[in-house]
Amino acid sequence: MIYGKERAKGCIFINRKSTKEDPENLKKDPVYKTFLMSYLSILSDKGSIHMNMLRAWEELEFPIAFLTFIDIAIQDKIVIQFDYFSDRKQAFSKIERFVPAMFSFQDKYWFLIGRKLDPEPKEEKWIQYLVYGIKNVVPVLDKNGNYEKYPNLPKFVLKKFYEFTFGSAMLNYTDSVTITLQIPKGYRDAISKRHNDIGNWIDDETWEVTTCAPNEVIDFVFKWSGHIKILSPDPVIKQFKERLKIFNELYKETG
Repeated sequence: MIYGKERAKGCIFINRKSTKEDPENLKKDPVYKTFLMSYLSILSDKGSIHMNMLRAWEELEFPIAFLTFIDIAIQDKIVIQFDYFSDRKQAFSKIERFVPAMFSFQDKYWFLIGRKLDPEPKEEKWIQYLVYGIKNVVPVLDKNGNYEKYPNLPKFVLKKFYEFTFGSAMLNYTDSVTITLQIPKGYRDAISKRHNDIGNWIDDETWEVTTCAPNEVIDFVFKWSGHIKILSPDPVIKQFKERLKIFNELYKETG
């Protein structure tokens, strides 16, 4: 239970069980998060904030209908299919059998996470798709013309799903690699805020990241403009140098 108590400086929240202020745990409480999201919506309506996080939904033709349908599919474990536009391939592909499990907002993007079904159960895997790339969503029908359901859907654990991802790529069905990074002194707090619960800090200047998408770690190193160094493994260092060579050739002065 969350209590609100007026003060001259605003509102505080009390943990009912302990009758003490407990801001750290309350911020993790689902009810508190709902209150926070509602308040953000109010401020957006007043023009006090700009909610760019809604942009992906605005790309959809009928976002509320889409959300409602997917929510029903999540609750009832309905198998769906849709067309998906890949930014990298610049082409559509047909996703034939997919059971949605959860929406997730990560690294500035909205994703739909679910189970991609396969005739061979051992080949089934959790995978995510960018919301703005999903088009023409329809339920899959069984031989009787009813919505096909997948009642034996394994339990989805978000933290485990993102265990081996660093950014927006989700390649947890490929082999993972552990990358050791040298971080400048005093940068740990800034990096931890951007990549919370990712990797393992050996000390304040050494960070180990296990990922299935080393390219995204390389992108991260580039973003820090030479302040972060890849210590290992050698194949990733080689990959970084090859990328750097391409940039050097691209901007090489001629004449």
